[in-house]
Amino acid sequence: ISLTFMIMNRIFLLAAALFMAFSCHSVDPEIKVEVEPEEEVGVEIKVDTYVFHDDFLHISGGRRIELEKCPEDFYVVIRKDSLDAAKKYLAENEFNIVEELPKWYDSSVEGPSDYMALTVNGKNDVSSIPGSVYFNNLYLIPDGPKPDRLRGMSNTILIKLSQYPKEEQLDVLNKYAIQHNLYIIEELNRDWYRLACWSKSSGNIVEMANWFIEVAGFELASPDFELGISIN
Repeated sequence: ISLTFMIMNRIFLLAAALFMAFSCHSVDPEIKVEVEPEEEVGVEIKVDTYVFHDDFLHISGGRRIELEKCPEDFYVVIRKDSLDAAKKYLAENEFNIVEELPKWYDSSVEGPSDYMALTVNGKNDVSSIPGSVYFNNLYLIPDGPKPDRLRGMSNTILIKLSQYPKEEQLDVLNKYAIQHNLYIIEELNRDWYRLACWSKSSGNIVEMANWFIEVAGFELASPDFELGISIN
């Protein structure tokens, strides 16, 4: 009886071990596979090795549109209380003011009435305009619907969250906004967000849009271009 009991006990233990092994193997496919770091948005970014550039911009599907920078045409955002000083500087440095526009959005601190936007034309230094909080060149997009129009009359970019959970992506977006001195202005439809660039941002609207695609891994990022002045 003792021998029979030992044999049955060993058979039972063997069966139990096989059952546990099979059970663990059968459950494995149901375990959610963790995303590898290189596949995650916002992981292991080597910012120091990236050179900001505005040679082109990305659009849907990773396709790139070549840009032609207009070296003498600029979009400038100026504090309204410095507008007179800015106009004096522009006149003294042979700039032409092509258009004046009120700002329709605000930063995280100040309202739209605190700023004016100017499109100017000239060859001198725009970075020293009194009260300037942002400036960038205007661009010609040869493949655009109206190739005789300048674009770039904005200091905002549009970014779309990708297939990752929205909360995680939004957290990454917030961290990058802080890192690059950008303001998240508003949430738009279908997980699009509008961000504003300022004088302390890491780049202008084209440079930052390129960075969000090339380095940060976002699916869609684009300068918030608006039609500008005529070239002719």
